[in-house]
Amino acid sequence: MNYLREQATQFRDRAVQEPEADEATLRELKELAETCEEVAAEWEAKHPAG
Repeated sequence: MNYLREQATQFRDRAVQEPEADEATLRELKELAETCEEVAAEWEAKHPAG
């Protein structure tokens, strides 16, 4: 699911671009990225490209 993978990349990029952000914000961005990746992987497992 490309959209979710792109979102994950954007969350990770934002965390890198905002190093002055507080630790909680950086952690949340990383968790959002991980969640997007997990959901994309689950969706792809249930809906294989064919």
